[in-house]
Amino acid sequence: MKKTLAIITLSIFTGCASNIPLPTNVSPTTKVFNLNYDETWSRLIETLAKRNSSIKSLEKNSGIVSIEGSGNSESKLRNYAVCNGQDSFFLINKIIYGKSSIFVKKIEDNKTSVQITSDFILSGFDTLNKSITTGLCVSTGVFEYQIYDSIKN
Repeated sequence: MKKTLAIITLSIFTGCASNIPLPTNVSPTTKVFNLNYDETWSRLIETLAKRNSSIKSLEKNSGIVSIEGSGNSESKLRNYAVCNGQDSFFLINKIIYGKSSIFVKKIEDNKTSVQITSDFILSGFDTLNKSITTGLCVSTGVFEYQIYDSIKN
């Protein structure tokens, strides 16, 4: 009886830790602004600086910006990404790693497009298996919309 109860209990808890189906990426891939290239670029860089974003590379001539960051804030995790295993009872010391590629392109004299592609990975210590584990994440679109809104305003 104790063995059966233990198996049922373990099944319930490991079921909570199982992978959840991830939604498709909900972030907009490209947004067009009625601004010239230089103004769009300037607003983007100012926004990233105000957010204290860690810029990995910055190439104005090609319009490419790469940023990376990580954090352990549960609220940011839930705000920016949906991850496999993020609600697992057994996962502690969660850290989310994020990177974004931003591409700015002149369409016309006063029309510029900005494309943001973001990827997130969740990492943490799995107390059940006593190992470090990672989970794939999908952007909620919040980060991207925040950047787009800052450029627009």
